[in-house]
Amino acid sequence: MLRQDYVLRLIERAVAALSKALGLMAQGQLTKSQAALRAAYDAVVRVDRDMLENLDPRTLAPLLGPEEVVRVVARIFAAEGDLHERMNDPDRASKLWRRGEDASHFLDI
Repeated sequence: MLRQDYVLRLIERAVAALSKALGLMAQGQLTKSQAALRAAYDAVVRVDRDMLENLDPRTLAPLLGPEEVVRVVARIFAAEGDLHERMNDPDRASKLWRRGEDASHFLDI
């Protein structure tokens, strides 16, 4: 029960940071949105952000923990992809979108 409460609090913090990032992105405040996305990752993941991007999905998902955490991280990757699309970096955006899909698809295997 305590672990479940702890995970729920992590997810709530990450979702709050993600919501803030999306709001800032909608307002065109891309640098601030990027910082909020970093906070979203930091809220839910205890692994270096750059490592998240480089690990294969089969290694990444177990490191993240419960399915709910994996899904939140996948959504953060997708939002970061959206941010890079707005920053006119389509290659980076595509990589991040694929990363989010990879992480969430791992759960369906």
